[in-house]
Amino acid sequence: VYEENAPVMRFLAELGMPIPRGLQAAAERALNDELLALFGEESLDRDRATRLLTEASERSIAIDATTLGFAFGHHFERVTEAFVWAPTNLDALAEVEATADLLRALPFEVDLWKVQNLFYRLLQGPLGEHRARAEAGDAWARDWVERVVALGESLQIRVE
Repeated sequence: VYEENAPVMRFLAELGMPIPRGLQAAAERALNDELLALFGEESLDRDRATRLLTEASERSIAIDATTLGFAFGHHFERVTEAFVWAPTNLDALAEVEATADLLRALPFEVDLWKVQNLFYRLLQGPLGEHRARAEAGDAWARDWVERVVALGESLQIRVE
């Protein structure tokens, strides 16, 4: 129902006219369900998630903040754990960075304590090793340390 009527809803919104409640309810259900499915995937399509969140904002479509916050938090935990267990995997690091970038665009809160605890483990082991390599002139290690420190700061973790 939503996909068939999305152009009509956009048109009405552009005219400043109210969207019929049935169409609004269909839009809420469709967007929330799609976001929930995206957050449950192994690899998150961040572009699609961003487009859906933008559409929800532009069309005043209610977001189920509690459910989506939980689902996104669980996804963030999975990608962070994958990186913590394979800290030299730059693809895993990029996935955590991209997820953290999307976090800043979300219109709802996400509980990060599990992600922060996982990340703290990384700081206790590999960070020290990589810092020593970076100080010895290893460019790869220097890049890794810079990225991890920036990621820690974005997660509100004090990295020394």
